Amino acid sequence: MSVFKTISARFALAMILWDRKNGNMLSLRRRLDHFLAEHVKGHTFMLAFDAAFLFAEDRNFEARARFLQCLNELPDDDSIDTRYVALFCRFNLNLNDEKEWKSARREALALEADPLIKSFLRFPTAERVEQITEEARREVLR
Repeated sequence: MSVFKTISARFALAMILWDRKNGNMLSLRRRLDHFLAEHVKGHTFMLAFDAAFLFAEDRNFEARARFLQCLNELPDDDSIDTRYVALFCRFNLNLNDEKEWKSARREALALEADPLIKSFLRFPTAERVEQITEEARREVLR
């Protein structure tokens, strides 16, 4: 990867984080789509970030497909970063199974993954997950 491409990718990542911090979701989506088109090689974890953002946009079917895509495209190694991203995907794909999501969350939080990856793929608290799943159950019952 060229130095320019690396600098360009890092700048794009910083801008995506900036948009998330400032709540500018339209700009975040635009930047994220552009990033995925240009820089996804070497930044597979951004597929998981996109999937989480798709969940936030209530695009659940697309989010699940993107999490599965991320799992399929992760490097075939046993690095801490790869395990962290895989656990993040597993956590999100198993939110309806409390034992599974708790296990994935606990295991991932014990890892010393790259701070950049952790800044994008943040796990909610157990209380927040229970709140999310309860809200989802109420939606289904309506």
